[in-house]
Parts: sequence; structure tokens; C-alpha cells
Amino acid sequence: MHAFSLKHLPDDVLTRELRAAVGLERHALASLLAHIAEFDARELYLPAGCASMYRYCVDRLKLSEDAAAKRIQVARVARDVPAILEHLADGRIHLSGLVLLAPHVNRQNAAELLSAAARLPKAGHYIAFSLGLT
Repeated sequence: MHAFSLKHLPDDVLTRELRAAVGLERHALASLLAHIAEFDARELYLPAGCASMYRYCVDRLKLSEDAAAKRIQVARVARDVPAILEHLADGRIHLSGLVLLAPHVNRQNAAELLSAAARLPKAGHYIAFSLGLT
């Protein structure tokens, strides 16, 4: 049996495990962003032989270019606004929404923007449009 084959699971178990996996993914992503933020702040990519955090993410962590750019952008904002990671971890907002909010959120407006974004439909473009950011 393949490690990722789930055909043997009863429906109720699959349903429960799927919900748990989504929660784990959210927490793992928030943790990854916290690690990227701190690694970037310490410039640990330099002793690793990379000219930038972006190059480290792409070359060493094997993230796609798009994934690296999005994660670094949100991680840098999360350094100043740690609540972003809490909102991400518990599902109040998703990475796509945070990418749209990142250029606009700061310590002064974070609570307001995150609260407003949490009430909006999950499609990322609605977040920016509804907040008047586009």
C-alpha cells in the first residue's frame, strides 16, 4: 500500500482526518512563516552562501519562486505584526489574503484590517476590494 493511499479509511475517519490535516497545515504554515521571518532578520542566508532570503528559499528550501515570494512577503510583515500568524493558524485568514494585505498592514492598523478581513469571503481578491486596497 502506498503511504498516501487512504482508500482503506471509512468515511467518518477520512472526514475527521481531513479536518485535522487542514488545521495542521495552517499551524505548519504559520510556523514556517515565523521561521522565515527570524531567519531573514538574522540574515542567516548569507553564511549559507545565498545573496537573499528569496534565493535561500528557492535554492535551499526548494520552494517555487511564487511560494518563496509570498511567504517572505507575509513573514516580513508578521515580524512587526505577529497577530498575522495567529489569524493564519486558526483559519481566520489565508495566505492569499495576507499577501494582498501585506503592503497595507502595519502595527497601527493591523487589528482593524485583520478583523475586517476575517469577516469577508475567503476569495482573496474580495479582501483587497472590500477594504478599498485596490
